[in-house]
Amino acid sequence: RFGDKVRICVLGGTVFQNTTSEDLVQAVASCLDAGLNGRVVFITAGLPGVQKVFAKSCSDGSRVWTLVAPGQTNKYGIGG
Repeated sequence: RFGDKVRICVLGGTVFQNTTSEDLVQAVASCLDAGLNGRVVFITAGLPGVQKVFAKSCSDGSRVWTLVAPGQTNKYGIGG
């Protein structure tokens, strides 16, 4: 599925500790998504906080993949 695309795993806390952290995560996600122009996929574990905000900040979410346990669902509604 990923072919030769670089895989970037997104990790982070489930809550934001600083009021500007969420804005920072949104900006980083948006810049990486646009700047790497389809050469990467982003992988999260489906956690709230940093991972959810990152996933929702990636344009249409088509390059976001969420690893979940069998029987679980992607709680973001974004990506594969």
